[in-house]
Amino acid sequence: KKLDPLEEPKKVVEKLEQWMPLICEYEVDPIFSIVVTHVGSAVYAQPTSQEMSLLQATSDPLVYKINADKTIEFVKDENGVVSRLIFHNTGNQKVAYKKIKR
Repeated sequence: KKLDPLEEPKKVVEKLEQWMPLICEYEVDPIFSIVVTHVGSAVYAQPTSQEMSLLQATSDPLVYKINADKTIEFVKDENGVVSRLIFHNTGNQKVAYKKIKR
């Protein structure tokens, strides 16, 4: 099903401060990135030239589920600031994206 960002999605996060540090663009190379954004109380990820995906909160505030096979994990640096995103796909494939702008 195609997601419509204008529809009111199910609530996936409870507190603004939980996901605001995650909102920005993460880059794997100069031609491919993932933009993490929000519409109301829902958080979305949109890879370059692809549709937005609703991120579902998990028990870990830095891990979000896209579907049964895909998750996004946000990683903090030594100062406690989110600095990158790791995309986990089926078969234990992992791709790291560096935070490039807010």
